[in-house]
Amino acid sequence: EFHDAASKLFPDINVTAEGHRYLGSYIGSEEGKANFVNKEVDEWIKDITGLAEIASSEPQLAYAGFVYGASKRWNFLARTTPGVSELLSRLEYHIKDVFIPVILGKLHVSEQLRKIFALPARMGGLSIANICQTAELEYGNS
Repeated sequence: EFHDAASKLFPDINVTAEGHRYLGSYIGSEEGKANFVNKEVDEWIKDITGLAEIASSEPQLAYAGFVYGASKRWNFLARTTPGVSELLSRLEYHIKDVFIPVILGKLHVSEQLRKIFALPARMGGLSIANICQTAELEYGNS
């Protein structure tokens, strides 16, 4: 009911009932948020795949690109969009099963090793946070 009234009041503006991307985040319905986050995750998975290809010959370069570049994008989303931890599970799966093994030259990374790699470097980890575990904390802290 409000959608039609808003469309009449603001004929030059695209009024949507679903929601819209705003400053790198999403404002709107849960369904719209899920669609937005899934599209972002698809792009980030492509980026992780590219970094994994680089890591086969230059693991330090790929690691630096991940920690200082790529991971900042989903951290920003986690800080600005509530309730996305479950939606980021495909990304975490790809990081754990594709990216980290290539950097380490291993075929498999156990859950225990994954927890260690999520620790900061000063604590013996790789600073590759598990975004599914930190997303709600990031949102709460921002």
